[in-house]
Amino acid sequence: MRNQFKLRLTKVMCGIICTLGLTHVLAAGNPAFDKALLEYKQGNFAAAFADLKVLAERGDPVAQSAVAGMYANGQGVAADASQAFAWIRKAADQGFAPAQDSLAGMYEKGEGTQADDAQAAIWYRKAADQGDPTAETMLGMHYEKGRGVAQDNFQAIAWYRKAADQGYVLAQGKLGVVYQQGLGVAQDYAQAIAWYRKAIVQGDANSQAMLGLMYGQGLGVMRDDVIGYALLNLAASGPGPVQALATRLRDGLAAGMAPPRIDAGKMLTAQMQRMGTLQALDAHH
Repeated sequence: MRNQFKLRLTKVMCGIICTLGLTHVLAAGNPAFDKALLEYKQGNFAAAFADLKVLAERGDPVAQSAVAGMYANGQGVAADASQAFAWIRKAADQGFAPAQDSLAGMYEKGEGTQADDAQAAIWYRKAADQGDPTAETMLGMHYEKGRGVAQDNFQAIAWYRKAADQGYVLAQGKLGVVYQQGLGVAQDYAQAIAWYRKAIVQGDANSQAMLGLMYGQGLGVMRDDVIGYALLNLAASGPGPVQALATRLRDGLAAGMAPPRIDAGKMLTAQMQRMGTLQALDAHH
């Protein structure tokens, strides 16, 4: 049962809430959180959970979110998706944006509750209205796909833009796709490339692959199969779901390349790994 929902809550929930969320409260000089944070960092999850539970029961939304995260991951307590949902709901009802984002994710995935896209969109909107970039991006995806809301590319783009302007890498990559494909906007390869480059600075493999595809096909740039191969090869070497797609695109491009150009692409990949992707790409030009 635990494996069905362990680590499936958003990064905001399991990462920021359980660690940085405590630090957020520490800034106010709360000794109870100081103690809980130390226990958590030392791996004494049972003690940390007990101390956080006391604070959560007093109504503190950060503590409630931390308790929810620990229930989700079985840290200091038996894993329990329904308890995770109940506690994150308490925090979300108090207007705590990271908890609202995480609650939306649980509705979206059906973790601890019945899956409900409409509820997911409602809670993403609450967090997005507070400027949470993860929620802004997820709300944009719901509008793009018409999940729980009427399909609306203009709304999708507006929310992606809000998150991308905050430097949120997933939104930057999504805007690249939007402009490359002309989804709700005029197709604009220059804008696509600009947003892909912003995401690549943060190591986004999907944007590496998409920019590689543009170079390989000469979309908005002079066609350069060496750069295209190098970017696709870089994306294919990393973890994540984009690996298979990047490998397929790389191999398809390579089928039309002479061996010396493939070798040049591999060398450029190595330079990207050593120097940084954009630095090596720009130097190659």
